[in-house]
Amino acid sequence: MNDIESQSLEAQIRVRAYHLWEADGRPDGRAEEFWRLAQAEVSAPKKTVKRRTKAAERPAGASVSAKAVKPRKTAAPKAAPAAATKPPRSKAKLEAQG
Repeated sequence: MNDIESQSLEAQIRVRAYHLWEADGRPDGRAEEFWRLAQAEVSAPKKTVKRRTKAAERPAGASVSAKAVKPRKTAAPKAAPAAATKPPRSKAKLEAQG
């Protein structure tokens, strides 16, 4: 590692240590702890995450519209509860009341 890379690494560690210190409420007397944590984080190998795109999942030459689409299921209409509906009054009962 040359001198420039060394300075760059040290600067990255310094910035990360500062952010860790800030996030922990700026405690006094723990500078070395935050420096070690930052050093471990900065020098750890970076993991690359490969993201698959929808285009990568389709076979070559397939268009977007070629994808099969299932129709949505619709819910059957709900029937009214039996207790909520009143039976119609008969003509004889209406004449007797009134």
